Amino acid sequence: MLKPDQNVWALQMRVALRVVKSLGEGGQGVVYLVEGPSEQFALKWYHSSQATTAQRLAIWDLVIQHRPPGGRAGKRFIWPLDLVTAEDEPGFGYLMKLIDTNRFVDLTKVMGGQVPAPGLDKLCEICYQLAHSFRALHLAGYCYRDISRNNVLFETNTGDVLICDNDNIGINRASTCHI
Repeated sequence: MLKPDQNVWALQMRVALRVVKSLGEGGQGVVYLVEGPSEQFALKWYHSSQATTAQRLAIWDLVIQHRPPGGRAGKRFIWPLDLVTAEDEPGFGYLMKLIDTNRFVDLTKVMGGQVPAPGLDKLCEICYQLAHSFRALHLAGYCYRDISRNNVLFETNTGDVLICDNDNIGINRASTCHI
């Protein structure tokens, strides 16, 4: 895995990034805070067992050939921005926008009482935005393959939604993703 102050390379952007710290870990990899010359990003670095050639090609395909759906629905997806490698570290990861976790929370925080539950009007807005976003994704020919309570974030005061962990999005009937 990566270490603080280690440098990684964003292939498409052609920029060096510095690992700041780990933000969390999941089944596929570790998410790090990284910083470039002018901004910070989140970097998902795959565990060695998940850093397959097929996964790398799938990420590259999402970064280069396929963009998120258009409009407001597409802006809700934290889409892969670039493929990232490290000189002294086997494997790879992908870059994404950094999420403001003070503003956006997952369902676990509400269920655990760490943040107040949204009111009925906000719950309706959350449901609408999720349905609208996944509909736009599907109409664009994609399929989302990793829906879980940890991959949907929302703002309790407004009902605004973000959908993360988008590295397992595939093309309907053409992808080999196993998630």
